[in-house]
Amino acid sequence: MKILVGTAHGLAYLHEGCQTRIVHRDIKSSNILLDKDLTAKIADFGLARLMSEDRSYVSTRFAGTFGYWSPEYAMRGHLSEKADVFSYGIVALELVSGRNTFNDKLPTEQAFLLNWTWTLHENGNLMDILDPVLVEAQPEEVTRVIELALLCTQAVPSVRPSMTKVASVLLGQCQVETRNLEKPSFLSESSTMSRPQASTSEPKSDFRNDAPAITVVTAR
Repeated sequence: MKILVGTAHGLAYLHEGCQTRIVHRDIKSSNILLDKDLTAKIADFGLARLMSEDRSYVSTRFAGTFGYWSPEYAMRGHLSEKADVFSYGIVALELVSGRNTFNDKLPTEQAFLLNWTWTLHENGNLMDILDPVLVEAQPEEVTRVIELALLCTQAVPSVRPSMTKVASVLLGQCQVETRNLEKPSFLSESSTMSRPQASTSEPKSDFRNDAPAITVVTAR
């Protein structure tokens, strides 16, 4: 939980605390650095974009890492803070499950982590996603994280919460609204997608504590 809260605070600072809004554009587990106390710091701002206050999104050629793209960004090139929120949701699922966002060695129905999570959600078996290493985790806390991740990965950007709201939910300061959750459309049915050609890299699910950061931003 500490890693997720720290990352949420860092993104909230980029989106709301900077003089000019910053969209990281490549949030993934390997771009979250951990110190000896497991304090999370966001790194690698090579793809980051500045956002003017009068724009809700910018149109740009997408880049980043396969498996973390939001649908509006990957399909239409519409970039906003909500693209980072989507990626954060994937990272949260990786942390809880202990697996990558995509694994072609698993059965088709489990290959995409987001799809598999939704299936478990529909069947009322969310705890099946839990990494055995986290066996002592409180079920209520795990469920809260997973449902929040599903909210972060909703297809409609406006439905996704702000990162400030995400941090508040994780800290138990407010509740996550799950009644109107819909199946994430980006990786559903017909979108067992072929990989788009762009500036991309393969997904990795390792939180790094030994890699140098180009830039590190944490919440004040």
